[in-house]
Amino acid sequence: MSGLSAAHPLGTDDLGRDLFSRILYGTRVSLFIGFSTVLIALVIGVTLGIVAGYHGGRLDFVIMRYIDLQWAFPNFIIAVYLVAVFGTGLFNIIAAIALAFIDDFARVARSMTLTIRETQYVDAARTLGFSDRRILFSHVLPNTLPPIIVQATVSVSYAILGEASLSFLGLGVSANTPTWGLILSDGR
Repeated sequence: MSGLSAAHPLGTDDLGRDLFSRILYGTRVSLFIGFSTVLIALVIGVTLGIVAGYHGGRLDFVIMRYIDLQWAFPNFIIAVYLVAVFGTGLFNIIAAIALAFIDDFARVARSMTLTIRETQYVDAARTLGFSDRRILFSHVLPNTLPPIIVQATVSVSYAILGEASLSFLGLGVSANTPTWGLILSDGR
C-alpha cells in the first residue's frame, strides 16, 4: 500500500492497484446496479399496485397481502436472504435488491390509483366504452407518475447502499469487480 502521489492521488491498495481508478470504476458498477434495480422494481411494483388499486376486490386483497408480508421485513434482510438462496453475482444482486423494493412502488402506485379511479375523467372513459387496459395506460398511469418518480429517485440511493452493504459483507458481485462496498471492505 502506497500513500498519495502524483500518479496515485488516493494511493494504492495492498495489491498495488490505484484506488482512485477503482473508485471510479466502482461508481459505474454501483450506479448500474442502482438504476437497473430501481427500473425492475418500478415496473413490477407499479404494475401490481395499479392492477390492485384499479380492480379492487379479491385481486387487490391477494396482491396487497403479499405486499404487506414483504413490507413486514426490512429490504436489506430480504436482499440478504435472496442472495443466500440464489448466490452472488451482478445479476443476482440486481434481482435480489429489485425484489426487495417492489413493495415500496406497489404501495405508492396503489394509493394513487385508488384516488384516480374515482375521478370524473375515468368515469367518462368507462362510459365511452374504453377497455380497462386503455384506461390504465392513458388515464391512470400518467397521473400516478409524479409520486412514483419521487419514490424512484429515493430508491436509487437505497439500492446503491444495499449493494454496497452486501459487497461489504462479501455477498456482492465477484471479488474481482470493484464496487464501493468491496473497496470499503478491503480498506478495513
